[in-house]
Amino acid sequence: MIQIKRNMLSLWQRFCFEMTFVLSSDPWKHTSPYQQTKYEQTLKLLPSTKIVRALELGCAEGYLTVKLAPHVDNLIAADISQIAIDRAEVYCTAENLENVGFVRLDLTNDPLPGNFDLIVCSEVLYYISGQTGLQAVANKLVDALKPCGYLLTAHSIRVDKEPERTKLDFILPFGAQLIGETLASTYPLRLVKELRMPRCRIQLFQRDCPTAMPSCSNSPDITELSHFLSPPPEYGVLAWFSLAFLYNQLQRLRNSRKRRGDCGTPRRGDITLGD
Repeated sequence: MIQIKRNMLSLWQRFCFEMTFVLSSDPWKHTSPYQQTKYEQTLKLLPSTKIVRALELGCAEGYLTVKLAPHVDNLIAADISQIAIDRAEVYCTAENLENVGFVRLDLTNDPLPGNFDLIVCSEVLYYISGQTGLQAVANKLVDALKPCGYLLTAHSIRVDKEPERTKLDFILPFGAQLIGETLASTYPLRLVKELRMPRCRIQLFQRDCPTAMPSCSNSPDITELSHFLSPPPEYGVLAWFSLAFLYNQLQRLRNSRKRRGDCGTPRRGDITLGD
């Protein structure tokens, strides 16, 4: 029964993102100056070591993929949407990139395809429903990293008190801060570099490296950019009904009941998505 429920939720999640790509050729405005500049900043945090095998999760149409591929020997680009995968493959073929493979993958339910020197998660980890699910994915990412491997992430900030600055407060249950805290507290990851911008965080984590010399300081290298481009309107309408969106709405309803002193008793058939 549990597996049937997971399969149904996975199908719903996939449907939301497939339809999002059906309705738009670029639903997240990846071609905008804001996104392109953010990609450039993300690539600046790539480790200087040789990267033989890399995985990009949530590749969408491949706009970051084509920029990442020249920095690695072999790259697997993955997304839950087959439409996105097909578009990314066409884009990479047009750019004559022969070191990129593609796979359709549901991050929350499917195993990751092997072990990697680098995993990249750009604008994807918010779509996990709840902190319990986020921690499970964090553990999965660690297990898929080779010793000394790197995890590179880029996510927007959820701004509860200034909702006009981001739509994350309305759509998704958490933003860059909680994602970063969860990853940093997941053994054996440690944060080594971070780029802070007004609306997003780019972070480089490393799995423990047994062969490395002990460092005098474990403090991450943190850089702040006070000025950055404003993001364009984004988030396709169908993506609003992802599991993360539904979870967020259930949390808002539960918090509203608590404020009224009416926690309510779960009824038979009620659906919960986790913490």
